[in-house]
Amino acid sequence: MSDPQSESFPSPTFTRKSETESICMSCFNTVRADRYAALEEAEDIHADVCLMRASSPVRYALL
Repeated sequence: MSDPQSESFPSPTFTRKSETESICMSCFNTVRADRYAALEEAEDIHADVCLMRASSPVRYALL
């Protein structure tokens, strides 16, 4: 039996609106860069906590 924690799920994809904003295509939230984090870092952080990502248990509760 495979361990769900070790499975590799694809990260959410992002569509760039500008150099400082992008949209998560899983939950459609806007991700913004600020003076502390570049947009790429903000996208990585959002990808880890996105509730609509493939490995999120909340995603199945909302369906």
